[in-house]
Amino acid sequence: MAQSRRCIPVATVKTRMFYARKKLAQLVGRGRGIGCGPGIAVDEFMERQMPIFDTLKSIFAGAAAEPPSPPELDSTSEATLSQSLGRLSLAGPGWITMQEARRLFSPMDDHYAFGETDDQGRDNLARFAKQHDVRVDIMPTEGRIYFSRGAR
Repeated sequence: MAQSRRCIPVATVKTRMFYARKKLAQLVGRGRGIGCGPGIAVDEFMERQMPIFDTLKSIFAGAAAEPPSPPELDSTSEATLSQSLGRLSLAGPGWITMQEARRLFSPMDDHYAFGETDDQGRDNLARFAKQHDVRVDIMPTEGRIYFSRGAR
């Protein structure tokens, strides 16, 4: 019978590691650390113990904590954006700034582009996305428009 593994979130592991290091530093500062005398420096002790922390971190962390950030796409023109979209992988999105998208697809000012009153900009962007078989996610708070391939 296979045993089920208990998964611990990466943030929890990082928090535990932080407090473990802090506690060790306190113990070393009082001269009561494991394998250290009263004259040993905290930094020296931590350097000696880092391989243990690195091993623990690799056990609990699993995969990379943060995925790579999505690439910025070339949006000099619709043709170059189209070529950039062709190089997008199924794994992740690419992005352009709202200003670049407005310049390519919308006649409105920056503040109004792709908003409620910009039917032409949204239609142009939707047409472009459909033509290149990509999904579009407008993120005004980030100032970006994301393009991604794959399931919709």
